[in-house]
Amino acid sequence: MKVDIILNEYDSPRAMAEQAALAESYGIRAIWSTSYATGRDPFLSLALAAQSTSKILLGPLAVSPMELHPLKITQELLTLNELCDGRAIIAVGAAACSPRWASSAARWSNRCANALKSFAPR
Repeated sequence: MKVDIILNEYDSPRAMAEQAALAESYGIRAIWSTSYATGRDPFLSLALAAQSTSKILLGPLAVSPMELHPLKITQELLTLNELCDGRAIIAVGAAACSPRWASSAARWSNRCANALKSFAPR
């Protein structure tokens, strides 16, 4: 069985590195760092974990192109991937899309759809 763990966005990068090392020792497949506006940066939070582990996959969870430009997402993922020697993963979604981003449900729906289209292969 493959098991992933989602870490608390309020944990420090040092705590995340310790948890990732422990998870790796138990054979956990991946560690995810949540992407909430109220927490730490989900990419930077995993930098120390990348250096203190060698097998476990590491990545941000539910990164939204509504909150972070797709180019910036790509740059940060590339950097994390270099830090962890090719073990970076990512979950991209529009979960952070909420009515607070738009004045109407239709506008909100279009914005989420357009953001997701930017990731479609051309």
